[in-house]
Amino acid sequence: MESLVTTFGYTKDKKLLNWVMEKNYNQAEDFIKNYVFVRNCQNKLEIREDILKYIEVKTNDKDYQYAKQLLNLSNRNDWKNFSDEEYYMILAYMANTFDPLSEKYSEVGMETHAKWTILGKENHERKPEQWNQLIKEFRKNNYYGLPNLKHALKQAESYGDISLEVSQ
Repeated sequence: MESLVTTFGYTKDKKLLNWVMEKNYNQAEDFIKNYVFVRNCQNKLEIREDILKYIEVKTNDKDYQYAKQLLNLSNRNDWKNFSDEEYYMILAYMANTFDPLSEKYSEVGMETHAKWTILGKENHERKPEQWNQLIKEFRKNNYYGLPNLKHALKQAESYGDISLEVSQ
């Protein structure tokens, strides 16, 4: 049953998805790396959005293991088998899920320093030309249609390391 979700990406059955996510809770990092951002049969990046939605909905002030792993896995080295364009897309989806949760639960210990949202961390660690390339890629792809991405970028800008123009 688990392979329906992990191998075949069947995530529409919420009870099955919940069972698989709970079963893999202690291996959250490996689960995300191996089953959320995957290559499909055509060798194209597939993002299992229902799993990210599960993380968004189930994360709370006491249960944030999956969300925390999104931040831990946001480094380029974790995604060596993907092109830069695919990595930017992975980063966008991770930030779209994690950054609002980090903002919401920062007071209860999920992340205590505001810069440690995914895009805040990227803003802090990237050189200006690298940051501009990331923003250019997000814009080129119309922010991947992600509802929280522009806000997450504005939050990253408020940390003051690098200025960006999200509204363009």
